[in-house]
Amino acid sequence: MLSHSEQDRLQKGLADAVNQLASSVSLDLSLRLHPSEDLSDVAVLRESLDVSFQIDEAEGCPYEVLPKYDLLIGYCSTIQLEAVAAGVPSVRWGSKEIDCFFDETVSLPVARTSSEFVEECKKVLRDPEAACNVEGLERETGRLDGKSAERVADLITDLAVN
Repeated sequence: MLSHSEQDRLQKGLADAVNQLASSVSLDLSLRLHPSEDLSDVAVLRESLDVSFQIDEAEGCPYEVLPKYDLLIGYCSTIQLEAVAAGVPSVRWGSKEIDCFFDETVSLPVARTSSEFVEECKKVLRDPEAACNVEGLERETGRLDGKSAERVADLITDLAVN
């Protein structure tokens, strides 16, 4: 868990990176909070952004919401895995303090500086398919064929019978 000052530093750094990206790319920026967060949790980010943004308060399954985005940016969240599964590239805004459990298997681009962030965002926006490492995601989560419930039901049945 990050301290408030570490969270503030990460948010300020992300805002600076987004501001730098906006100087070279047209952005339609939406901020979508984690269900357990409220606007006060991202106050530093909101106050530090020089670009206009909207708060996305859409409800529903991530697979219904994600396709409207061209790019997802996160710290280290399972929504980034869901984005890859939905074909939406994701860039992880990171720091040396945060090692994400799926960095190696899913191979999300990680940006630790504003210049890395701009470079990685431009790269994934140029070639979104290449940025979605579904094979790596499947190594982390299992097959993404929509049949996991059937596999689990079969496994439970086998266990109950045997």
